Amino acid sequence: IPSGTVIDGYEIIVLIGAGGFGGIYKVKELESDQIYAMKTESLDSTRRTLPIESNILKELHEEYFPKYRKSGTNEQFQVNYLIMNYLGASIGEIQAYHNYKLDIEVAYHVSLIMLGTIKGFHSYGYIHRDIKPNNFLIQQNKQYPLVLIDFGLSKKHIDPETKKPFPCQDEKRFLGTKKFSSIDVLKLRSCGRKDDLISWFYSFLDLACGTLP
Repeated sequence: IPSGTVIDGYEIIVLIGAGGFGGIYKVKELESDQIYAMKTESLDSTRRTLPIESNILKELHEEYFPKYRKSGTNEQFQVNYLIMNYLGASIGEIQAYHNYKLDIEVAYHVSLIMLGTIKGFHSYGYIHRDIKPNNFLIQQNKQYPLVLIDFGLSKKHIDPETKKPFPCQDEKRFLGTKKFSSIDVLKLRSCGRKDDLISWFYSFLDLACGTLP
């Protein structure tokens, strides 16, 4: 989407990230001049996840989640869009900037904060299903320095009727990031929170060692 384009009162400033079916833009709200992030997803996407992510974000209120602003569809560019607060670099980007050599104290400290954020997300009855350093962004908040993002693959893990976890389920295709996925997920079997925690542990090892075996 060209810079200067206005979508629903937000002006596109620059593209800051791109994926297979959309992009993430830095945008400015014309009414307030405040800066936000706009995530887009093509209407031609084979698996539309942005509406799912928008609905989940509306439920999340803690400081370690993105703040939902607005969402909708733009027919001109054939995209769904989600507008949220503008955040900083990801832990994965910071790791790469330091040539994958972080001080061990930093790796422990950051990983512990990541774990607390995952716990907060699980408390809503969801599982994330794509835990990795790139999905934790920094923000200017001493009490909550990290924000968990990207809920397009997330789903309910707790049965609202029984208040207990759903049993393990066989998936039709792989979901997530192979590098950080549990053995069960690699075998197309989703078992819930423990898969997120295994992905967190692999993330910790990657941050602490600079690589995974």
